[in-house]
Amino acid sequence: MAASQIPIPILSSNIDTMETLRRHSGAASCRSSTGIGTMETIKEIRSRKEQVVEATKSSKKSMEKWWNDPENKRKRRVTKYKFYAVDAKVKNSIKKGFKWMKNKCSKIISGF
Repeated sequence: MAASQIPIPILSSNIDTMETLRRHSGAASCRSSTGIGTMETIKEIRSRKEQVVEATKSSKKSMEKWWNDPENKRKRRVTKYKFYAVDAKVKNSIKKGFKWMKNKCSKIISGF
């Protein structure tokens, strides 16, 4: 059979589908053949969990530090001002467009 032609299994019921999902899930891979987790895998999972918690704590602290930095506060404020300026330009452009449309329709109706 060619590499591009992979057979697709046909599942007859939801039970077969659930079994297939369980068989290929990540949770099943950390169990031993008896279905009970070994102490080594449990310790590995706990150590990974602790590493993630520590990384999250340190990233939150660095984020707070970055957020409260005066230079970054100024940059955010200036960005807001620029946004408001663009917003005002867009609103004015839309107003001018409506005014132009109103004038054109008035001229057409009045016969100019």
